[in-house]
Amino acid sequence: MARVIAFFPNKERIGEAVDSLRKAGFDRKDMVISDSSPDPDEEELDGAINLKTEPEALGEEHTYNSYLYEWVKEGMVTLAVELPAREKGWVADILRRHGAEKIIFD
Repeated sequence: MARVIAFFPNKERIGEAVDSLRKAGFDRKDMVISDSSPDPDEEELDGAINLKTEPEALGEEHTYNSYLYEWVKEGMVTLAVELPAREKGWVADILRRHGAEKIIFD
């Protein structure tokens, strides 16, 4: 299994992306949405970026964490999708069509 993490400017765009992914056969339980308030405090930011990459889960430092922190701090909403690795490309295309501004493959 792999994961695609997409960053959207607002919740409305994520809703559209989730609808398209469900129509494409994905289950909502394979998706995680995370956001923060317009003026988040440090504790809220820590919760909003609790999307660990596989190397981080194994205790390795990874550069994604600093990017995640900054993008969520800017108010972006994240959508993470668990999927077979062979499907990453076309799923990323769906996410981009619905306004994803940044995408990370994990």
